[in-house]
Amino acid sequence: MWNPLKAAVAFCLVASTGTAQTMRPDPTWKINPLPGDARFEVVEGLQGGDLRIWCEAGRYALRELGAGATDRLYVETPRAVAKTERGYGVGFTLAPSAGLLANAARPGDGGNYSLRFDFAGFNISVGNARGLCTYEMDW
Repeated sequence: MWNPLKAAVAFCLVASTGTAQTMRPDPTWKINPLPGDARFEVVEGLQGGDLRIWCEAGRYALRELGAGATDRLYVETPRAVAKTERGYGVGFTLAPSAGLLANAARPGDGGNYSLRFDFAGFNISVGNARGLCTYEMDW
């Protein structure tokens, strides 16, 4: 027999489970160190997008590499097939080479304010990258 109270409780449990999923880290996203000083790769997972890549890079730089919020996070390897595992990824560094610095560009250079991965040298602050996280909880 159909019970409205049981149906309402079941609906709330299902709805809250869906919401809770977005509060936890997504295990399909990987951040792997690369050889060298302060180099790593963000490998894209199932959910997210460009902002999530910057978010994960900023989070890793702060927590794992001890970067400060004003340190610059440079795209070292534009989005391509990942080097460290299956999928697509972007390589980042906190310690750019002289060649990378020669090609460095920030948001606003040349009138472009988009956050880009299509060329090496594009950079934003670690704090800016971390601020792009859209999660309500920090884990």
